[in-house]
Amino acid sequence: MSVIRRFRSPRPMAAAGMACCLWLGAWALPAGAETLTWRQTSVQAGSEGRSALRRGVVIFGTGEPALMTVRLTPLAPPQDGQMTVQNDFNYRFEDGSTLVLQARTVVRVTPEGRAARGEYQAEGQVLSGTGRYQGATGRFKMRSRTDLDALADGALGDYFAACEADIQLPK
Repeated sequence: MSVIRRFRSPRPMAAAGMACCLWLGAWALPAGAETLTWRQTSVQAGSEGRSALRRGVVIFGTGEPALMTVRLTPLAPPQDGQMTVQNDFNYRFEDGSTLVLQARTVVRVTPEGRAARGEYQAEGQVLSGTGRYQGATGRFKMRSRTDLDALADGALGDYFAACEADIQLPK
């Protein structure tokens, strides 16, 4: 006994409706928009004037690695147990492309005036890029932990962050 199945094509109105929805959905997205997620870690690598320099590694959600340099600059002396710090991030990819991001973080400070270890959150801007990220702009957010033991097995640094950015690229 054989079974014959018939496949019906979608109704013309349903097909037209689906095509319209797909077209409108694509039209609503910004041209060249991309969402990136990544994790990063770093270690203290020196200082320049009032700024602390950190160097580390980044692994993007796609598995792509990058090198990271961060410049942390206090914007004012500590006050009321807190201090605002500007974070300037520079990511360099294997193909030579770069991304430049900037955020401000309010950190708790110890009685000695140093940043207290713990969990912090920041939001900031994607300022620019080169190569495949030429002209990049957008927003990013970061959740970080600064209380890691850099000597613990598996740790690559004394700091860890999970980040996400919505990036727009010019067409």
